Amino acid sequence: MLGTSLLPSGVCYGAYQFFYSRWRKYDCSSRLGAGAVIVWQKKIDGSHYEVRTAGHSIRLYRNGVFHSQYNGQRMLNGGVWDMLWIPLCFLPAQQIRRVLMLGVGAGAALKKIRDFFPEAEITGVELDINHLRVAKDFVGLRGPSIKLIKADALDWMQASEVPRYDVIIDDLFNEVDGEPHRVVNFSDGWLHLLRRRLAVNGLLIANCVKMADAKRLTQRYRSDPVVAGGSSGKHGFNHGYVLKQQGFDNVVVAACQQPLSGRELKRRFRLLPLSPAVRSPAKFPELLKLRKIA
Repeated sequence: MLGTSLLPSGVCYGAYQFFYSRWRKYDCSSRLGAGAVIVWQKKIDGSHYEVRTAGHSIRLYRNGVFHSQYNGQRMLNGGVWDMLWIPLCFLPAQQIRRVLMLGVGAGAALKKIRDFFPEAEITGVELDINHLRVAKDFVGLRGPSIKLIKADALDWMQASEVPRYDVIIDDLFNEVDGEPHRVVNFSDGWLHLLRRRLAVNGLLIANCVKMADAKRLTQRYRSDPVVAGGSSGKHGFNHGYVLKQQGFDNVVVAACQQPLSGRELKRRFRLLPLSPAVRSPAKFPELLKLRKIA
């Protein structure tokens, strides 16, 4: 097992489930917005799940928290749901053969990866079986190249049979009093495990709460004791970009051992193949800002 330094301070890791980190609080008892329809709902173990449709969007709510949104007729889902898949464009498409996501939620990001990188083998690990049901039955995240696993991501990552991946997406959060908290800190132990599961020159995409967490993933800041937060930095990455979007607090970092180019990311984004169902143009989101941090 990983050391306790990886676990949230003062709590038992086993008491938590992995929540999809899209933290917007809504009152589920209030009147639905215009055009919104509840198509599925379930109460289990004190949690209330809802799937709503609004136009062509499919939205997952849990206990009034807006967790995920997918729109199959638009290139972009909107907001932070795109920040977890767009960084794949840092890599050439032929390099993206195996993708792992830790914390699947309703599968909005993975479904876009399936849409635009159809040759990639996709693995998603999620503790909440109801999230996986929504991903399969409502978002359509299914097929021979997709494997969805109900498991504790930390235990699963430590299994000896876990292969190497070209891209790993870390979206491991829980919710405490309506606020997002990472399930595992970016300590030396966790970074070492992520690096061990990445292919040579593989890409890590991580959803962070603070900019300091994003910087902690890179070697550049290893000498700063404030940023390092007790980590040595030896397992950090040589290169990294931060993605932020107006209206969202999420800080998403893309980190790699090989150099990354924001210009190449935007060029490859414009070249993504569009299915006949997608009616919007391949236009990079104006509100999404890239910042090189290493």
